[in-house]
Amino acid sequence: MTTQAINRLFSASNTAATIGVSGAPSVDAASLPDAKPANPFEQRWHIWHAGRVDALDSPHGYLSPVSITWLSSGDTATIERFPGTWYAIGDTLIFAPDGTAERPVTNAGREVTEPISFTARYYGEEDLADLDYGDLRAEVKAQPDAANKDARRFWIRIKDPQSATRRDFHGIPHFGLDHDWVLPAHFTPYEGKRVSEQNSVATSVLQILPVIGTVTFQYEGSDYTLEVADVHGTPTVFFGDATNGHETYGNGRILEFGRANARAIGHIDFNRAYNFPCAFTPYCTCPVPRRENRLPFRVTAGEKTPYEAQR
Repeated sequence: MTTQAINRLFSASNTAATIGVSGAPSVDAASLPDAKPANPFEQRWHIWHAGRVDALDSPHGYLSPVSITWLSSGDTATIERFPGTWYAIGDTLIFAPDGTAERPVTNAGREVTEPISFTARYYGEEDLADLDYGDLRAEVKAQPDAANKDARRFWIRIKDPQSATRRDFHGIPHFGLDHDWVLPAHFTPYEGKRVSEQNSVATSVLQILPVIGTVTFQYEGSDYTLEVADVHGTPTVFFGDATNGHETYGNGRILEFGRANARAIGHIDFNRAYNFPCAFTPYCTCPVPRRENRLPFRVTAGEKTPYEAQR
């Protein structure tokens, strides 16, 4: 770079510093009003909470389910408002469209004009497909049958952005933000691959979760340990405590540690404990926390029982 070019660069930099990005004149720091520093801990929680509410209240979030239909091998079903017929054969589910429907059913962005099949290939809950009919969405999934682990049960959950639950949503009640519920913690990884078979709120199926280790923390002088699952790459804890069924939802709550390496976990923040989807809708297959993940004390932090579950 030539001396002339360097001088132009510094001149532009100094001009930008003087007038600001918007082109407005610079402000004398002495003339600025006194400002109270924002609390970073509080700001981060509110940003997280806003994202949580936005995801829940999205058009096809967990406020929009209006039905769930179950099929085992040999079953056939039609679903109200969603044209077509579903057939389950072994580990495969077939959808045959209704040629007289008012509008097309689409899958992966393409119109479904002939029968299409989806085959379960993994042991555990498996997302097979999303099919759309106007604003309605059919989520297609498979899970191991609780009575026969080698068999699959399919379920089709219809989500409607105009559902009454979504229309009447008024936010999520929660305990006051409390830094005392951010506790030092230590992650201990398991050796090798492990899975945990857990019951589901839908008693006909099992939840099969890869588990990667445990997180240990201390509360009022005692050590407690929770098992950590890997949920789509995110270290996650499904836990219960003594508030369940009273201040909080009866099935327990969920904590995530972000997508960072689990070995980097250094604390557990119960202010970010949030409700299972089944706290908002009955059309779910949430895992039931194992006895080992139920804490004997009251965790008065995080989300409370949703209004939807109080009705």
